[in-house]
Amino acid sequence: MRVCNVCRKQLEREGNWWSLNFSSNASREYGSYYELCADHKNQIHELIELKIEEAKK
Repeated sequence: MRVCNVCRKQLEREGNWWSLNFSSNASREYGSYYELCADHKNQIHELIELKIEEAKK
């Protein structure tokens, strides 16, 4: 059974959820893997966009 790694909401087998992988370019490891519901995917996406804009300044 898949669940959102943030809210622990059960994810539909075929449906509206996303997988997210964070890794370092310098690392040979695969990084951290997360599964997210639609709400938390959108929040994470907004946070990443904000951090990218901050880094450009």
